[in-house]
Amino acid sequence: MSALTFSEQGDQAVLEYKEIIERQLEIVRPYFDTILKPIRRVELEQRRLESPLDQTLQFKTNTPEILRILIEGVYDREDVFIRELVQNSLDSCLVRRAKQQKRNASYNPQILLTVYYDYEQDKPRAFRIDDNGIGMDLTDVQDTVVWIGNTISSKPDIVTLLQQTLGKNLIATFGIGLLSCFKSSGSITIRSHKENETPLQFELTSVTDNIKLEKSSDDTIGTTAIVKLSENKIEEFKSEEAIAYYFRKVEQVELKELWLEWDPDLLELSRDDISKIALTEGWNIEPKDYYQPYEHVVEFELYGDDFSGFIWLPKSDMQSVVNFEGSVDILNEGIFVTNEPIIDWLPEHMSFCEAVFNFSSNSISLPAGRDRVIKDEKFRAKKRFIMDKSFGFIDKLVNQTHRKEIEERDFAALVLTYMYSNAEASLRERILKRLDDYKARRYKREERLSLKQLLDYEKVYIQYTQGRVVSELTDLDGKKLYHKEDDFVELQAAMLAQEDSIVISATRHDAEQAILEAALIKAYLASFNNEIIDLTTTNILEGKQRSKPVPNIVRQEVGPVIKFVEVTGLPSKKAWKVGNEVWINLANPSMKGVYKELQQIQYEPDNVIFASVLFKILSYQFDSAIHDLIGIIRQNNTL
Repeated sequence: MSALTFSEQGDQAVLEYKEIIERQLEIVRPYFDTILKPIRRVELEQRRLESPLDQTLQFKTNTPEILRILIEGVYDREDVFIRELVQNSLDSCLVRRAKQQKRNASYNPQILLTVYYDYEQDKPRAFRIDDNGIGMDLTDVQDTVVWIGNTISSKPDIVTLLQQTLGKNLIATFGIGLLSCFKSSGSITIRSHKENETPLQFELTSVTDNIKLEKSSDDTIGTTAIVKLSENKIEEFKSEEAIAYYFRKVEQVELKELWLEWDPDLLELSRDDISKIALTEGWNIEPKDYYQPYEHVVEFELYGDDFSGFIWLPKSDMQSVVNFEGSVDILNEGIFVTNEPIIDWLPEHMSFCEAVFNFSSNSISLPAGRDRVIKDEKFRAKKRFIMDKSFGFIDKLVNQTHRKEIEERDFAALVLTYMYSNAEASLRERILKRLDDYKARRYKREERLSLKQLLDYEKVYIQYTQGRVVSELTDLDGKKLYHKEDDFVELQAAMLAQEDSIVISATRHDAEQAILEAALIKAYLASFNNEIIDLTTTNILEGKQRSKPVPNIVRQEVGPVIKFVEVTGLPSKKAWKVGNEVWINLANPSMKGVYKELQQIQYEPDNVIFASVLFKILSYQFDSAIHDLIGIIRQNNTL
C-alpha cells in the first residue's frame, strides 16, 4: 500500500491503518492458505511532503460520461447510425478490394440495407447492414470496436496497401462511429468473419458493456450489424427518408435496400441467406440524378483529382433566376455531408446557380459529426480550384446563344450579362476573354454574328430601345443610367440597317436587361479597341453619359414641319416626332395613299381642328394624330 502524509499525525494514522489490515489478514489467513494465493505481509510505501501543494496531480476520466457526451454532442440526427455503419462497410469493402486487386482476383463489393418493419404497428423495429468486405477478427475488435478513437485508417499497412493499389483513403477516421448507434438503439449485434480467421459475434446494450465474444455460425466473409431501435425512438424514425437523405451518389459499391416483415427469427439470417432474398425482393439504391435537362437551362460538369462536380442553372423566368440564392450539396464519397450557400464555393457572379460537389475521402476536412466542411487550407485550395474551373460554365452559356430556340438563347445571353455586371472587377476581363463565340442579333435580320466576327468591321452600331418612355434604370459601375426610349433611335437603326451597316440589337425582354447586354457587347469590343457607336447611350463603362432624361413634352405654338422618308425596315411605322418635325414613313401603305394631299397642306395655326391634331402630334400620339389628319385632308382638301 502507498500513502502521502504531511505531518506526524498523518504518519501515525497511516501506521495504525496498516496494523488494522494486518490483524484482519490474520483472521482470514486460513482461507487464503487453502483456497487462494497466500498473502504473507503488508508492505507500506510512505512519502512525507511539506504541503499538499507539493504533490503532482493527473487527469482522471469518467469514461461512461465521456462516451455519453460523444454520443449526444457529436451527432444531431437520430438516424445518423445508418450513415456511420454504411461508411464502415464502405471502408471494409475498399480494403478487401485492394487485397483482391493485389492478388489479381475479381471482386464485386456489395452492401445491403435491410429494414425490419412491423406492418401491424406501422413502424420499423430494426435496421440491418450486411457487407462482403474484409471482415473482422479478434484483433480488429480490440483495435477498432473496443478502442474508442482508433480506426483501421491508423494502421500503416492498410494505408500503404490502399495507396499502392487504389490511391484511396478510408472514410472512417475518428473511431467513434459505432457510438452513434446508441442514439436510437437498445441493442446492437455484430457478426463478422475475416478470411482464415474464426467467425465471431457479440452484442452491446450500452457503452459501458463488457464485450463477450462468441463464435458465429455465419462463415461468409464480411460483417453484419443489426441495430434494434429503442421503443422511445421508433415513432420518429423514418427509414426511407434517412436512406434518401444520406446516400446521394454512392457508386463505388452495389448498394441495395430490402424490407422484411418484423420477426426476431429473421434477424438470425446469415449474410448469404439474406443476400439471396435481396436478389428477388430487394432493389438498388440508385445515385440521385442531379442532371435534369428539362428543368435546367445550362449544365456544366467539372472534375479534379479527388472530386467531381456538377453546376446548373435552374429553368425559370429571368427575374426569378437573378434573385435566386443558389446552394451546393457537399458529398463525401457519395454520402451527404451538408448543403451550403453557393457563394461559399463559387464567385459572387454565379450566386444564382445550383451545384453538387462529391469529394473523395480526406480531400476536405470534416468534423467528427461529418455534417459540415471545416474552412481550413484544404477548403481554400479546393475553392480556388473550383472557382477557376467554373469559368467553363460561361462557355456553356455562350454556346447556348447559338441555339435555334429564341427563348433559350436570349435567356443565356441575359444570364451572361448579369454575370458580367455582377462580377468583381478582377474577374470581368476573364469573362470577356471567353465571349468570342457569343452570338449577337443583327437588327431586323435573322442573321446572328459572333462577337469575334464583329471585330472584322470598322464601325459597329448598337441599338436597344423602342417605345417612347424615358426611365431611370440601374447602376453599372456606380453610374446612374437612363434608358432613352424614343422612335428616333428606332428610325436611326432602321435607316442604318437599310444601308447595310452593322447594327446589333440587344436582347429586349425589358429595358434593364437590354442595357446590360449592350454594355457587355460594348465592353467586349472596347477591350479590342474597336469602334462601337451606341445609338442610345454612349460610353457607359467610361462614365461619359451623353444620354440624358428627355424633359416632359410641352405644347408648342409653332406648327411642325412635315418631312417624308421611306424606311423599309419599319413598314408598320407611320410617323416619328423628331425635334420640331414630323417624319412621315412612305413605306407604310396607308401613308402612300395620301402622299400628294400631305404635300399640299397649308398650316393655319388658328384653325381649331388643326390645333387639335397638332396637340396630338406634339403629345406623341402619332397614329391617332395621323388618322385624324388624313380624315381632315380628305374632307376639306385644304385647311
